[in-house]
Formats: sequence, structure tokens, C-alpha cells
Amino acid sequence: MKYKQRVALQKFLSARSEREFSADQLVVPEKGLFLNYSDLFLAYSKDLRRLRSNPAANIPFIYLDRSDFNACAFEHDGHRFIAMNWGVVVLLHDLFFRMLASPDVLKHIGNPSSERRHPKHSRLPINAKDLPITPQQPFGFSIDPNDPFRGHYAVYLAQLALDFLFMHEHQHSSGGHLHFENEIPESQISELELDTWTGDLLTRHVLELEADSMAANFIVGASYESSRYARRLPPGIADHLSSKEFCYEARFFAVFSLFLLMEETSKNRRGTHPSPIFRMWLITVIGMATSPMREKTQSDDVNALLSYAMSIFKEVDIAFSAIADRPEPKKFVIERIAPSDMEHKDRLGTHWLKMRPRLLELAKNHGSWCMPTSFIHQFAWG
Repeated sequence: MKYKQRVALQKFLSARSEREFSADQLVVPEKGLFLNYSDLFLAYSKDLRRLRSNPAANIPFIYLDRSDFNACAFEHDGHRFIAMNWGVVVLLHDLFFRMLASPDVLKHIGNPSSERRHPKHSRLPINAKDLPITPQQPFGFSIDPNDPFRGHYAVYLAQLALDFLFMHEHQHSSGGHLHFENEIPESQISELELDTWTGDLLTRHVLELEADSMAANFIVGASYESSRYARRLPPGIADHLSSKEFCYEARFFAVFSLFLLMEETSKNRRGTHPSPIFRMWLITVIGMATSPMREKTQSDDVNALLSYAMSIFKEVDIAFSAIADRPEPKKFVIERIAPSDMEHKDRLGTHWLKMRPRLLELAKNHGSWCMPTSFIHQFAWG
């Protein structure tokens, strides 16, 4: 990080009584877990900068010294940053460990008969400090799969979700979203906490879907299993990467789990984010461009593809119910879209068309690795 960036970062953190977290602490040697993704995220950012040949797209990434679940893009003194609470890394790994430790979850992965049912969370944890931390389990992780392959698969899902979340924040920053409604930018866009957004909520929904679109475009890309990425894959997973169905099911499961976790644990009551059903729908539209989904459904029909995505979302819903008591489970897994959802989808599509010229301008000026696509338009009008 350059000197001026470091000064701007310290000013921003000081004004908000925040502290940077040393990711070297994110190591759990007894489980073979090395949870420091900082170098990888920075490498991603540099790769994306080269795609656009624009130095402005090299955005520093930091961990914040907070144990709750949140990630954000922010700007201070003309310098842009991406931040993630260290709690995000721990909570996502705990989530997928618990899921794969249940014999009722993803029964076709590994050997589920070696697993047993564990006590459920009374509620989904939104703070890593709520996990059962002991000297032997410094980050919780008191429950993990007995089957080694299911354990490796859990780590793989956590990595996929973290990559998606990082790329989502990267697009908020490199896409100029902080500047959309004001020349003086919004200082911060957060995933869960109340942030400084003061603009129109429909505009914010489109920006969130635009960030989702770019993140999904990244992880469904043919180059995602690059040599850099493959070097950090859990043992045994690399042998399955030749199976497109294996890869795409994992990606959808990980991202849908991330959406549902953020919805069920959200502290943000202003409605700055679209519901999981819209976010899932958009990711499905992006998946339509991929041969694995067409091969799976034997159809290019959007309803068949949406049905395939719904089947994965149902697996996610089963997994959440297996690890936590949910007095009133969210009924996002539905067979058809409600009329009110269709109306909102139409509004989003119309609003996106109005926003698109400004989105293109901001993406060009701020060094986005990928220009705004027609995915949202296909989502709204397809």
C-alpha cells in the first residue's frame, strides 16, 4: 500500500474508531486451516487491473478488527479501499463445516453416513465471538465433518463464498458506485450494517445487483480455476474440477448460502439490498450462459434453468434448518414468482435502463475490470 493510501486509511479508521486486523492471526494449524486471503484478494485486484490497463483499479484490501459479519467498499481523501471483518472468514467456515457435518445435507457429497446430527444453534450466529471459543478451538470450529472429503468440500464452499463477496465489493469500488448520485461520494457501502447511503433505494438495489452480476461473472468464468486459485484448493477437490456439474453446483450452493445468511442475520432494516430471490434469479440468468446448466437441464428455457437453481436453493434451505433453529423460516424457496415480485422485477429493469449510461461512465472512469453487462436487463425482461 502506498504512503498516501496508508495515511488516508488511517484517517478513515481513526474517525470511526476502527482498527485494522493482522490477517496473520487467521491460522488454525491444528485443522490445517490458513484463513488469510489477503494476498489472494490483492492478487485478484492486480489481475483485474491488468485487464483494464488502469492503475486506478488496484484497490487495497484490508481486514477490520471486528468479529461480526460485514464487508464494505469505502473511499477517503480520493483513495478507495475494500474491507472485510475477520469475523466473515470465521463465520463462513463455521457455517459450511456445520452444514457438511450433518448427514441430512448434500447427501451426494462424500460419505454422509459417517456424519451425525449435532445440537443446533439457537439462532444463526452473526458474530464469531458467539462461537464456542476455547484454547483448543480459538476460532470456534467445534463441529466439523467426520468424512475428510466433506470437510474439504466445506472449505471449498467457504472459499467460493469469500471470493464472491470480495468481487462484489470490488465492483462497488471499481464501478464507481460510491459516486453514482453525488460528485462527493458516499463514503461507504456496506453489506449488513447501516451505511452512509442517502440516495434512492431502487437505485441502491440496482447497484447491488450490478455488483452481484460482476461477482458471478467472475466465479462462473472459464479461467476461475486458474493455477493461482488451484494452488489453494483443499486436498481432493482438484480431482473433481473436470466435472462442470460439480463446480457449478458448488458455486451456486456457496453463493445462495451467502445470500440467505446475510438476509437472515441482517441488521440493516432500511431495505438497501434486494431479497435473496432476486439475487438468486440474477445469478441464474448469468448461469444461463454456461453450458453446464444447459447440459444439466437439457434446455435453454429460463423456467427449466430457474427450476434447477431452485433445487439448489432448496438444498441450502435444508442445510440452514439442519444447523439452526428457525422459528419462522424464510419462504424464499417457491415454485413460482409472486405477482408483487414480478412488478418489482419490472421496476428494477426499467430503472437499470435509466442508470446504464451513468454506470458505463463511472465504470470507465474508475477502472472497472468489466463494463456493466446486459445480465440485469435479461433478468428483468427475460
